[in-house]
Amino acid sequence: METMTRQEMESAIVRQLAQLFELPDAEPDVEQLNAKLGAELDSMTFIRMVVGMEQRFGIAFKEEEMIMQQFGTVERIRRKVEQALA
Repeated sequence: METMTRQEMESAIVRQLAQLFELPDAEPDVEQLNAKLGAELDSMTFIRMVVGMEQRFGIAFKEEEMIMQQFGTVERIRRKVEQALA
């Protein structure tokens, strides 16, 4: 996997989440996505999100890290992806 800056990684995560939540093509605001993560992230959506992130970044999250609340914001997801890439 190519090296990404934090901004590039966050943009990729934002695009992935926008697709997951079926938002319009325009890049959504991070706060809008954080609100959706808080309000609409059920267990099935969480699994789809995790699988999408794993595929997009070529990573595998550890089973013990699969706690929905730990993925509740774009920033938290970015940190999880960075940890998995390390």
